Order: sequence, then C-alpha cells, then structure tokens
Amino acid sequence: MRRPRFLAPILIALALAGCATAGSTPGVGERLPEPRSVFEDPDLLSDEAEFGRHVALSAEVRAVASAGSEDASERALAAAFAAADSVAKLVVPNFEGSEIRAINEAAGKHPVPVSPWTERIVLATIRWADRTGGAFDPTIGPLAGIWGFGADVVRAPTAEEIRQALANIGYSKIEYDPEAHTIFLPDEGMRLDVRGAAKGFALDRMREAMLEAGATAGIIDFAGEMLFFGTGPENGLWPIVLTDPYDPARSYAYLRLPPGSLATSSFYDRSVEIAGQRYGHVIDPRTGQPIAGMASTTVYSNEGVVADIIATALFVISCKDGPRCAQAVEIVERYPELDAIIVPEPPPGDNAQVTVTAGMRPHVVRLQRPFRPAAEPD
Repeated sequence: MRRPRFLAPILIALALAGCATAGSTPGVGERLPEPRSVFEDPDLLSDEAEFGRHVALSAEVRAVASAGSEDASERALAAAFAAADSVAKLVVPNFEGSEIRAINEAAGKHPVPVSPWTERIVLATIRWADRTGGAFDPTIGPLAGIWGFGADVVRAPTAEEIRQALANIGYSKIEYDPEAHTIFLPDEGMRLDVRGAAKGFALDRMREAMLEAGATAGIIDFAGEMLFFGTGPENGLWPIVLTDPYDPARSYAYLRLPPGSLATSSFYDRSVEIAGQRYGHVIDPRTGQPIAGMASTTVYSNEGVVADIIATALFVISCKDGPRCAQAVEIVERYPELDAIIVPEPPPGDNAQVTVTAGMRPHVVRLQRPFRPAAEPD
C-alpha cells in the first residue's frame, strides 16, 4: 500500500546570521531536492518499522515506530496514540472531565487536585512564561475567548473587552501547592489554557509510551510539530523537510537533526479575516492583540513541550528590535536546550530574511529564501 508523502509544515529562510543571502533578486527560485521520507517508507528506519495515523486534539498525528518486530512496532504506535488521547482528555478546557476545565470552574473558589501530567504541563508553562517575560502565558484563556480563534469569528473584540480580559491575565497569579498537588486561580475571571503547549507535551508522553512499549527509534508528526528519537535514517540523524510559509505545497529546505523536537508558529497556518483585515492566531498576552510582522518561528529542543512554548513566545517577541531579532535570540541562547530559526515578515514581493541561532546552523543542509508574493495567500 502506498505510504503518505511527508512534508512537515516547518520553515526556514536564509541569512545564517552573518552569512550572505542566496541571490539578490526576489523570487521563489528553483525547487530543491528532498530527502526520502520515513513516513512514506518506514523501512528507511528498519525492516520492522511500522507507520500509523491517528487524530487527537482535533489534529492529525502520524507516527513511525521501530521495535524488535512488526508486532512490537504496532504496539508502540498504539501506546503512543493512547497517550495522546489521555493528554487531550486532561488539558482541553471544553472536554467533560478535563482537569483544566475543573481548575477554571473553581477559579476564585478553591484549589483543585490534579494528576501528575496536568501538574507537569502547568508547571512547564509557568516556568517558561517566567523565562520569556510573559510572552507565553497559560492564563491567556480570557483573551482566547474574546478573539474566538477556532470558532466562527465575525468581529474583533472592542478595546474595552480586551482591557477586561487583560485584567484576568497573569501567570504569576497561579497558586500551586506541591504537597497537595493542587492548582488554584485566585480571581474568578481567570481561565487557564495550556493548549499552546499541549501538542508538544503530548509528543513527550508519546515518546515515553513508545519507549516503554519497546520502540528503539521513532518519529511523530503532530500537525506539523515533530518529535524524533533513536538513531535516524541519515547517518544517525533525522531529515526534516521544511515548507514555505507562503506556499504550503512548496518545500525549499531541510535540516538534519539529532533526536529532539521541532515546533513552528506561523502567521499563515491559522489566520482569519475580519472586516477585510487578516489576523493571525497568536495573541500577545501582554497587549491582547494578535501578532503581526512575523512569518514564522521554529524552535528545536530536547522536549516537545519546551519547543511548543518557545515557538509561540518567540513569535510574540518578534523582531521589533531589528531584522537580527536580538531580543528573541538572546532568550534562545540563554538556554542550552534551545535553538531557533526566526523569520520576520518581508514586504510583499520580496524574499524573507532569517536569523538562525548558533547551535542550529550546523544542521541546515540546504535552503532557499521564502518569497512573499505581492498578493497574500487565501
């Protein structure tokens, strides 16, 4: 049976922070060769590797697991998909029985005991919210509610609605009792929303489940967020195809990476048009406004939850301080577990510039500068 072809919606532009750009004339350029895909041909990983597909957190999950036999690989896939379902049941606020929902319903009333997984994801979001100066904030729920991304958005919120929502934002307000294992939102209007970290957290739990089931190597694509472990198919490394933020059907670069996780935030992967203006889905929790002026941020880390959080945080921080994105780079290079590719939005009809952090540069195999057309994509 024909395997599905893999194009990860992760992106890169050129200018390796001081290197020359590839050509001075704007344009899309020739198509680049692509590495062979493990998703298309799991035998690239091993003769026993198996491919599987699943849906969790309203998104498609694709995975390849390699264990000692085909049956063992199938069991590893089943365990991974069950782990993804378990994460979804805990963290999606509108799921009946969700612990995040229980925390929100108890806001301003009483602490809520939580399971170890919910405790871990909440603590991770608080820790990295603090490290990014609040550019990522797990209490963004009130803002997510008034902007309504993921629903039928018909209007932008008013300034007063944003002001009221911002009054209930603040990760530092969250009260955590490590002995009782409880989470408490002290203000009645606060709402916890960790969906910005949920896919990455699920990837980490899926990796654990695969390893416990006997897998020695594997790769997971969770709606474009990726995690890969064990020995990769290209000299032990993992080939990751990168696609154009302005043309999802077009690939223009790829990386070879050691085991880890990769996440991307992009303006065009989820945006809505309201009254003739297009808004991206990433909201600055400090201002209440959607971020503009960025094409994408891609983050590599050893943990999926960290890559997921930091990709969003860097998108929020953006490159207002100049095309080298010094503030965002400073945050990445402060922590050894992080590397990033940061692509600010170029003018229409021009090629994008990029900043690639020092640790990522050796893993860039081939690339072209993404081209923003004069007419925006639909």
